[in-house]
Amino acid sequence: MIKGIMFDMGGTLVNVALKEGAFMSIYSHLVDKPESIDEFLAFGAQVLKDTVNARTTIDISFRAFLNIFLMYYNTSLDIDIDEMEIIYQDALFDFEKVDKVEELLKKCKKEGLKLIVLSNTMFSARAISKILERNSLLKYFDKVIASSECLVRKPSPIFFELGLKEIGLKKEEVMYIGNDYNFDCVGCLLSNINMIFYNQANYKKFELFETIKEIKDYSELLEVDLCQMF
Repeated sequence: MIKGIMFDMGGTLVNVALKEGAFMSIYSHLVDKPESIDEFLAFGAQVLKDTVNARTTIDISFRAFLNIFLMYYNTSLDIDIDEMEIIYQDALFDFEKVDKVEELLKKCKKEGLKLIVLSNTMFSARAISKILERNSLLKYFDKVIASSECLVRKPSPIFFELGLKEIGLKKEEVMYIGNDYNFDCVGCLLSNINMIFYNQANYKKFELFETIKEIKDYSELLEVDLCQMF
């Protein structure tokens, strides 16, 4: 019997759209600004390529990412670093609640399920919780876990094991809902965790493992007994 659900965040709870110009939000809050904005932006692009875009099963934090800029330009911020994290997150992404996800979460709580978020992200749990709160979703979750604060990220089985410890349930009592094949599906397979692949994007190139269930819309889960899914 299923007693808890671990959710991915981006593309599963909230849709994420990448925006341009996020580095300028950092530049604008440097105490001593570099003379050349173009050079600063080029440096930022290289840092992004060498750090965030190069992640595999190990993650970095926004604080470490930001510190590269502060050390390189021998400067500091004119605001608190926690505030800077939220500003940069908002400058980098637009977030919008996934269709029917709140109805699903209400159903989960009505059925007495424990719910946690297990997210691959460079941002802190506090920062991504702010996104969930703005979309009226945070109240449904017992815990938010960010890979940036755990060193490891999906598909590492260690990250899934941390989620199991936080939710306080056995593997067979938990299922994971996520939208990414390589991080979520493969991670659950490696971790031997029940998986629902939220394939709203209708990816066709992947061959699902028999232990993974696929849905295209959350309405498919609204009329079933979630506790008996696996």
